[in-house]
Amino acid sequence: MAESTTITITEVDAFKQKALQWAHQFGVLCLLDSNNYQPQRYTSLQWKLAVDEKKDWTKEVSLNQFSDLRSYLESKQDTVFGFLSYDLKNEFEKLNSANQSGIDFPALFF
Repeated sequence: MAESTTITITEVDAFKQKALQWAHQFGVLCLLDSNNYQPQRYTSLQWKLAVDEKKDWTKEVSLNQFSDLRSYLESKQDTVFGFLSYDLKNEFEKLNSANQSGIDFPALFF
């Protein structure tokens, strides 16, 4: 299981820049940043950085990607970062999108 550490940093912007420079060595990174949004009702974290392992469903064909995601999350038993694409709405309703994606992101990426 990945180790998580909480520390107090006085020069947040400088530390964030150094952390991003360090993370650049990995093929995949995810930075979640609150951008100093107030109030932070549910957490005191300003930002969190994750690197390295990835799982995308770009090449996999599945009729229920949410079930695939659930299985993946249960296998990890740890914090994961990622995104769900807008087109996953089609799994809940009988909708179709004929618009071309200009960014070519997978439906799921964690």
